[in-house]
Amino acid sequence: RDAGIDADAVLAKVGMQAAQLAAPDLRTPHDAQEWFWQALVEVSGDPHIGLHLGEHMPTFKGQVLEYLFLSSPTFGDGLKRALDYQRLLSDAVHGELIDEGGDTVLLRQLFWSKRLPHLNECFAVGLLKFFRFVTDGAFMPQEICFGHGSHAEAAEYHRIFNCRVKFDQIQMGLVFDRHFLSLPSSHHEPELLRLHEQLASEQVA
Repeated sequence: RDAGIDADAVLAKVGMQAAQLAAPDLRTPHDAQEWFWQALVEVSGDPHIGLHLGEHMPTFKGQVLEYLFLSSPTFGDGLKRALDYQRLLSDAVHGELIDEGGDTVLLRQLFWSKRLPHLNECFAVGLLKFFRFVTDGAFMPQEICFGHGSHAEAAEYHRIFNCRVKFDQIQMGLVFDRHFLSLPSSHHEPELLRLHEQLASEQVA
């Protein structure tokens, strides 16, 4: 809606109604993502809708994962805790931090499917917006690696991501400087961290 797209028309194409999205414990089948993004391209008329929709993603959505991240002492601590509870976001999201001791680390995304380029790109834009938010604008990736092929102009990818973007890669995810892991969080609160971790554990259970 923020992007000026008829959201109800998109939902109608995949057999859903807006009221269903209000269910607090709603889980949708990951296979339906293909239908959703196809419907979104048809309704919007934008062949690069994932890239552009990502720009309208809210930075903060009030999820327990976000609170857990914010209340951790450093960016690295927050990231590791969020990865521990990533199933709260989706069973089809599987990220892991690859740290081989060099100058950079890789936040690898194992389930960025080649069949879902729009979802991959939208997710990457939203992730970067959140990382910049929790680091007060400091976070900047060195490169982003996708398993799917490029389908937009190189200049458009650079405008949105402002870093190197690689396609048809075996290892997918975000490469960034390891010094960000030790960046202190201005929102760190030990007591709230314990509460948020307890809540996350209960929700996973």
